[in-house]
Amino acid sequence: MRRLSRAVPLVVAVLLGSACGVGDTHAPTPVESVVLTPQALQLMEGAAGALVAEVRDASGNVLTGRRLVWASANPAIATVSNNGVVTGVSTGTVDIAATAEGKSAVASVTVVPVPPRVASVRIAPDNVYLYIAAGDDLVATPYDPNGVAIGGRTVVWTTNNAAVASISQTGRVTGLVPGTAVITAVIDGVAGNANVTVRLVPVAKVTIMPVGASVGEGKSTKLVARVTDAAGNELTNRVVTWASSNPGIATVDQSGVVRGVRKGTVTITATSEGKFGTASIRVS
Repeated sequence: MRRLSRAVPLVVAVLLGSACGVGDTHAPTPVESVVLTPQALQLMEGAAGALVAEVRDASGNVLTGRRLVWASANPAIATVSNNGVVTGVSTGTVDIAATAEGKSAVASVTVVPVPPRVASVRIAPDNVYLYIAAGDDLVATPYDPNGVAIGGRTVVWTTNNAAVASISQTGRVTGLVPGTAVITAVIDGVAGNANVTVRLVPVAKVTIMPVGASVGEGKSTKLVARVTDAAGNELTNRVVTWASSNPGIATVDQSGVVRGVRKGTVTITATSEGKFGTASIRVS
């Protein structure tokens, strides 16, 4: 009986030792790498952005519950919080690192200046005169509070009278019918205006047809006035005024109908917008 009692403490010691050996097999999976997303980040001064860190094992599996330590290579350019939120401080580029159990990843953060505020918008030219179907290119320029021009801003173009003048989003204005319109350019909520006046294409020449017409006493004939622009294009819907150099020989009404009164020769004149044409009419 004494020998049995001596063996009991030895068995207990062996069992305890076996239990401790089993517990050692549950050590945490070692960290193999840290991955940062995105690897490059751009911020404005005073703005914040987030970096996301994933801790992975040798097989690429994501490990959770691991402690991450964040650090900025230059906090004067950008700082980083314990959860990866980066804040831009001043213009420049800095590396932000995330480390877990001796493994690290680095992301590049660029801090850019805050864009200048648009204080005014000017359109050039700001007074435009167009003929129908003609066009012109407008340019809108934004300026900061100090009057310095700002580049790289988006312009939105509008017209207050689309029936008179149209405007494209590239700043091309086109005259449609006679009248006036205000073209507006809006940049970052600030507007600038230009005035547009659309006019008829001017009359360059008036020609009476047929040429060398004749009419008998008491008889009538119809003349037609052809009104054209400087390029020779016929213009329609223009007012034409008719006149006879000697109504005692032949008269003409405002529709161009000539009536012979007595024998002789007379000059008929058609006038439109200051331009005129003539025709010699013989009454026989």
